[in-house]
Amino acid sequence: MNYTVKYKKFHWLFWRTIKNVANDGFVDGYIIDNPMAPPGTPSFRYFTQENGIRYEIPIKNMVFVFTSNREEILKKQNEKRTKQQAEELARRKLENN
Repeated sequence: MNYTVKYKKFHWLFWRTIKNVANDGFVDGYIIDNPMAPPGTPSFRYFTQENGIRYEIPIKNMVFVFTSNREEILKKQNEKRTKQQAEELARRKLENN
């Protein structure tokens, strides 16, 4: 299950689209043209498509819009991650006993 991301700069007339996005997040970095930004302020968003292609887009002056199913996908991914972590913890406890 994947989702679509639309993005544009404030002054652009048209949106650009990335389809079949399987994962997204932030790339930590320092926004050079904003000296007031604390170190580690995210300066790029990344989007990874199902086929493995990764896009890194500067955040500055950019608007991002996600399809509605993104929230559902993130919830499922978090539930899966939490379940895997619990299983790993239980396995480690068994190994230590």
